[in-house]
Amino acid sequence: MKRGPVLGKALLALAVAIATAAPMARCASPRSQRAESLFRSAQTRLATGTIDERRLAITELEEATALASDDPRYQLALAHAYFLAEKTNLAHGRFERAAALVAGDPEPVIGLGDVAKRDWLSSLAPTSLERAIASYTTATKLDPRSAEAWAKLAPLLYEQGEARDALAAAERACAGEPRLPE
Repeated sequence: MKRGPVLGKALLALAVAIATAAPMARCASPRSQRAESLFRSAQTRLATGTIDERRLAITELEEATALASDDPRYQLALAHAYFLAEKTNLAHGRFERAAALVAGDPEPVIGLGDVAKRDWLSSLAPTSLERAIASYTTATKLDPRSAEAWAKLAPLLYEQGEARDALAAAERACAGEPRLPE
């Protein structure tokens, strides 16, 4: 006798699950599904670490960002791929786009710092060093426990002659998350 109510509740739960899942499935347009598929494929390609796979991943991520330009994951992945391929100007634009899409996320801001730091290392332009420091400082304000942001900020502060601030940043990097092997 107890099977009837239990079966009824199970069928009701299944019906509710199907009813709520169906609209979500319809919301995923073919464009967004294609963009997600390209993104996943690009992530797999990037994980191989080869130059040829990175080129293919960049092509896939470019297509994904064209299909779903407001998805910050795609923008960030393409920015990182461009940065790895030393396409610094393209990386800068994608990091800026990602930062605009996810205000408050330190990851694209750290990326902007990386771009400025690379420019400073190649040109020794003081303005590039200042931009890198400003980006990393902003990232530490967005996430005060970001070991990555503090670790990247410390040597640049030291380079600028701010030894005390560099030491404080290095200490914050050691106390931050995630734990860095450096």
